[in-house]
Amino acid sequence: AWARVLLCLFATSHCQDTDNSDELERLGARGPVHVVEEIDVFPEPEVWFRDYSRANKAVVIKGGAKLSPAYTLWTDEYFASKAGALSEQVVADSRARPPRMHTFEEFLKMYKETNMYMVYTTPKAFRSDVLLPPPLRCGGYVDQLADTVMWFSNGGTKTILHHDDVENINCVFDGRKEVLMIEYPKYKDKVILAGDGYSEVDVDHVNFTKFPELMDVEYHLASVEEGDCFFIPYKWFHVIRSYGRNVAVNVWYTPLLEFNATDCDNLQSEFKLQSLDMLSFRSMDGAYTQEESARNHGPPDDLRVYFSGMLGEHDALTLEGLIKHLKEDKSLMSPGIKWTDAMTNIGHQMFSVLDTDGDGIVTSGNIADIDDELHEVLEEAADQLESILDDQKMEYETVIEQHRTSRKEEL
Repeated sequence: AWARVLLCLFATSHCQDTDNSDELERLGARGPVHVVEEIDVFPEPEVWFRDYSRANKAVVIKGGAKLSPAYTLWTDEYFASKAGALSEQVVADSRARPPRMHTFEEFLKMYKETNMYMVYTTPKAFRSDVLLPPPLRCGGYVDQLADTVMWFSNGGTKTILHHDDVENINCVFDGRKEVLMIEYPKYKDKVILAGDGYSEVDVDHVNFTKFPELMDVEYHLASVEEGDCFFIPYKWFHVIRSYGRNVAVNVWYTPLLEFNATDCDNLQSEFKLQSLDMLSFRSMDGAYTQEESARNHGPPDDLRVYFSGMLGEHDALTLEGLIKHLKEDKSLMSPGIKWTDAMTNIGHQMFSVLDTDGDGIVTSGNIADIDDELHEVLEEAADQLESILDDQKMEYETVIEQHRTSRKEEL
């Protein structure tokens, strides 16, 4: 939770294990491949919950992206005309170097010539061009929204094999994508992950001798054209390949355990879909703002940045204020997470480290005084907190799996 990043999602030499042996094949070359279902319109929210989300079923929605103004508006010329977006900081990467921060204007000028690609929270100036996918408009989904991310490249990119602890609706406004998926939890013991939810296997050159478990899984393949949307169920392992100038926006959200039909009943008959700028996402509404730095998708590997953001424009931070910020940080306190006394104790530990002069408050000067040795102590406390969060998330995931199992038995 402290360093939830989108680094190494695209295959680069420093992210994946490359084997020089001769018997190498593309991921999916062995094992049955099922073509993902395609439908012509987004289902109603309750049908979506029943037939796709809770049923743990991938799907392509043909023409789903055409509902949003972005489908017709998003040319490079249009992007360049949005003065408010040009200065926004975004994370962009190229095959030649690790991800780094650029302004959106810099990225726009360089991405075609340098094979640079952008994976970052959708810039504010463009969120009004993207509509919330219709199935998420009620039933409780709006409260589960985690993030919206823009994927922008000149094509020829691919992600590594990974999974996310959210559900994912991705809408493609330009270009096309090929999505190869492996069902979770059916094959959760067959796909070996390292780090923050990604595999070290080279998806273009799989050594099935080294990774024999990848011959024992079933694959699901979706072909996504310009103007389509696709759904990746909760924690399904996936690889996404992009072709041609490629612009897409996805919405990540936490799965619902139960559908709130009353929430849909309360919608007015003339209800119109909301654009993303009208909605609240957990990663954008924590104890800090995304404009202050790259804290949402860059580390903070340096916790001094995190606590500086917590201090914000205030002169000082008290112990009570620090605990309050942690409790309200939606990037930490996701659905299913409950604050505990042990977490409060960790907050006390953090405050005692930050309060370098022992006067009972933390100022920007105190944070500046944190040297590498003290930072290691902060990191140890953060690791303890993350361990507690991970345990609670695992319990929550077990409940989700039990609900899905009962749903399959009903069917």
